[in-house]
Amino acid sequence: ILNHIATEKIANPTQCLFGITYTTVNFKTELDTTTNIIKTYDQCKVETVGENSLASSLGLKKGDLFKSVTIKRNLTVTTYTLQHAHELADLTLLLRAGDGISIVVERSGKDVTLGDYENFTIKSTNLVECDKTDYILSK
Repeated sequence: ILNHIATEKIANPTQCLFGITYTTVNFKTELDTTTNIIKTYDQCKVETVGENSLASSLGLKKGDLFKSVTIKRNLTVTTYTLQHAHELADLTLLLRAGDGISIVVERSGKDVTLGDYENFTIKSTNLVECDKTDYILSK
């Protein structure tokens, strides 16, 4: 995601503000016996939801665990399964005004879909400008 942003020709890069604070929880490691590679996973747990924020409009609540984010831009729909909490921060850099969004969270042990990417769109007021050089990765 970050490489995509760093190479994109965007005059004024923006970042979407969800209006939440979160912690990283449920860290685990797992051996992929097919490749013999150890994989790590963790989750993003919502701690606070700001009033009148994108998160409150979507219906996020304290304790929700992010599982996936679906973004619809023009006619393209892409679902990002979150395997690490930091991936949510990365996704905030991809969102643009007019993008549709829906989020799947785990709430009280059940998957809940919040928002409908066909009808729930990001507004320009959800975005703030950021310095693109902050996101260029070292080679």
